Amino acid sequence: MASQRDWDVQLPGILLAYRTTPQSSTGYTPAYLLFGREVCLPQGVAYGLPCDDSAPTEAAYVRTLRQRLQHAHTVVRKRLANVHRHQARLHDAGISAVRYEVDDLVWLLVPAVPVGTTPKLARPWKGPFRVVDKLSEVVYRIADTRPPGKRQVVHANRLKRCHVRPERLVVIPEVLAEPPPLDPPVSTYAATLPTGSISRTSTTAWSRSQTLCLLFLRLHVCNF
Repeated sequence: MASQRDWDVQLPGILLAYRTTPQSSTGYTPAYLLFGREVCLPQGVAYGLPCDDSAPTEAAYVRTLRQRLQHAHTVVRKRLANVHRHQARLHDAGISAVRYEVDDLVWLLVPAVPVGTTPKLARPWKGPFRVVDKLSEVVYRIADTRPPGKRQVVHANRLKRCHVRPERLVVIPEVLAEPPPLDPPVSTYAATLPTGSISRTSTTAWSRSQTLCLLFLRLHVCNF
C-alpha cells in the first residue's frame, strides 16, 4: 500500500488476517468467538488440516456449538477482567490525585477548536475559573471569573490549578547626577565644537540613551 490508492483491494485480506489471529487479551480469534469454530483457510485445506465440525444430527451440532460458545465467552470474560485490572494498575502507577477546594482558581481544558483554525495555535486551557462546589472526589462545579459567571460541572481531569503571580515591584534606576563619559573622550574632538556645546551634546546623548533603556525595561516587564 505504498501508493495508498488500492486500499479497498487490500482491505479484505487485512480483515481476514485480523479475524483469524488469536488476540492477546482474549486468547481466541474473533472468528471463533462469533461462529464457534475456526475459519477454514486455504493453507489448511492444502495441508489437510481438520476443519470439518459436522455432527451426526442438527440437534447435536447446535448443542455442541452452544457449549463451545458458552465456554469461550466465559473464559474471555475472566481474561478481560484480568486485563482491565492490569491496565488500570499501569495507568494509575504514575498518577497522583489532585484535589481542589472551594474558591480555588483553576484552568479548564477545552480541546475543541473553531472550524477553520488549527489546534497547534489554539489555547486549550480557558479561564481562570473558580471552584464553587465539590460534588465528589473527582467532579466539581466551577464558575467563570468573568461576567456573567457561567457555571458548569466538569471532571477533575479537565482542570489544572491556576497559580496567581504576585505583583512584581519594578524598580526604575535613578537618573545619574553625572552623565557617563563619552567614547572616544571629549577632548579628542572638543576643538572642533563651538564653546559650550560639549555639555549640551553629551547631555542630549545621555538623555536619549536613558530614554531607550527605560522603554526597554517597561516593554520587558509587560511582556514577562
